[in-house]
Amino acid sequence: MSLTESLYNEWEYYLTVHKDSHSLATLCAGSECPMTVKAAFKRAVFNVFNIKISWGHNLRVDHSDKKINFIKDMSIGTSSEKTPLIKKMEDLGSDEAVNEISGELIEIPQSTISWCGHPCTDVSRKNPNAKNSANRTTVRDKSMRTGGAFGGLLLYYTLKSPVQLGFCEQVEGYNDPAPPLEEGDDPMFANATNLDITIHELSMAGYWTMVLKVNPSVVFNFKTSRTRFWMPHVQESILRNLPIDDRHELVRDVFGHFADSAEPMSINEYLFDDWHPIVKAQYDQEADGNVYSPSVLLARSRKRKLAQANKAHWALENSEMCEQQGLNWMEQRGPSLDAMELFPGLQKLNPKQLDELASLGVEFLEKHCRPIDLSQSISRLKLVDGFGCQSPQMIQYLTDRCRTTLGVEAMQLQNIHYGNNHYKLLEHNNTTVQDLAGNAFEAYSCAASLLCGLSLLVKAFAIENNFTGPTPLSQATTLSRESVGEECDDIWSS
Repeated sequence: MSLTESLYNEWEYYLTVHKDSHSLATLCAGSECPMTVKAAFKRAVFNVFNIKISWGHNLRVDHSDKKINFIKDMSIGTSSEKTPLIKKMEDLGSDEAVNEISGELIEIPQSTISWCGHPCTDVSRKNPNAKNSANRTTVRDKSMRTGGAFGGLLLYYTLKSPVQLGFCEQVEGYNDPAPPLEEGDDPMFANATNLDITIHELSMAGYWTMVLKVNPSVVFNFKTSRTRFWMPHVQESILRNLPIDDRHELVRDVFGHFADSAEPMSINEYLFDDWHPIVKAQYDQEADGNVYSPSVLLARSRKRKLAQANKAHWALENSEMCEQQGLNWMEQRGPSLDAMELFPGLQKLNPKQLDELASLGVEFLEKHCRPIDLSQSISRLKLVDGFGCQSPQMIQYLTDRCRTTLGVEAMQLQNIHYGNNHYKLLEHNNTTVQDLAGNAFEAYSCAASLLCGLSLLVKAFAIENNFTGPTPLSQATTLSRESVGEECDDIWSS
């Protein structure tokens, strides 16, 4: 029997036995991205094995009122509409907490699979305080937002719920060097990063963890970059008969197969054309907002340039940027009045942003898309062919469209699609959706991590039950593909 055939039979056996047995928890889980991944997984399971899985969504956690309102609205009319939503990770160790959906005090629901994207604020390299000792030990000390939320996850695991398989996602700064030990610190924590402490704490809670460092632009050859640590972890008691080396080999094999099967998409598959009704609707929605008339905008831009020329630091940065492009800063005029009127997206930029585009030598319009994050200072602006990491408060200018990305496009750049509810994103403030996309998981990375974690459960279950396959249980599955198709269109369906 080939390895592929063996894995197929083991998956079929596991899914047949466990098609109704798992319950899911999304804990600060990237704008509920795991539920979109679960929907794709559900459809794939049916297509491959003709098995309909029914894994309920038992618990949600998010601390931000903005995100809570978003999650509530996006789940209206779905099977997750009444899934309890708790506001604080730290409450997961309590007997009861307030359910933000009903307003009632409830017992903390249990789950068997969980995703956690505990806040990265304290460890992100964009945070100027991230190098402080307190930030570098936030997980060890269970302090600040990052460490406090992770502490809540550990309480959930050890006190409340028999989670078999969990996933944590974190930024690169999570593994930045630890500060020197201070007097009284445990020597075992010498040189231990927040990532090291996380693995240690999960081990003490009874979990074996494997760390995957994933950048979609490298691993899946996508146009979007978002390097993150993914940490699938499984109860050690479940894996007791699976040797460590075999665990690593299995995860590497599954991850490699998934990466090889991903089909890269062009930038145009993520973005709307300017004539698209969604783009026009977004302009109409914000017509009363911060939009300048073309003539006033250009006048302000040129007046600003003359005024700022006397400010040495600002002028030096702009002139140096122009020199890198072989241009003279004082001669750069930005878009013409005709361009401003032809491309209404330019009218949403302020004079400073137009000056920065001129200093980069950007043409209005360009043939190829070169995204530029205008939320950065001019010294950090770059012209690149692919998209950088989506982040909150990002202002991402598109050189081939003469406008910035829409919130719904930012979600799509994270490969997130909300099924039948996807275009409800347009009912939310564009800036809000952009920020939510910046905090979201990247869906392919989430999916790869899910398959790696489930593969460990599948293999361990086969060993535990001396399974050699194939199983006759699969013959009992009688659902037709047509009967499940409509339900799979609802990404929140169980």
